[in-house]
Amino acid sequence: MILCFALAACTGITTTTPDGRETTRSREEFERYVEAVFRRQNQASVEAGQLLNEEIKPGDRIALEAAERNMLRACSALNQVVKQKMERENPGIFLEMEVRDTIGACDFTTRMLEELIAEQE
Repeated sequence: MILCFALAACTGITTTTPDGRETTRSREEFERYVEAVFRRQNQASVEAGQLLNEEIKPGDRIALEAAERNMLRACSALNQVVKQKMERENPGIFLEMEVRDTIGACDFTTRMLEELIAEQE
């Protein structure tokens, strides 16, 4: 699934990295990055759900649930764009711009959840 953004007319797309720095990517690089983050956050959500169905320490359960909520909140615009594209709807430039503005936070919170998951394995 390739996410084609209305921002494609830009020669470069500037976003924030997970560590808070600004970076500019070509449209193709940006699309690959967004798709990779989308796949990782979906996988992390599945793995967190599996762990939450197991017997884990109450403190670990609370941390996993909080990390997953943070990730879902940070990745909300991305998930909305993907859902609309899957339904063959046009998400519009404002939502796509929101993805550009929030993809770094989505990536960061996904990494945080991935780390918590790795600690449980």
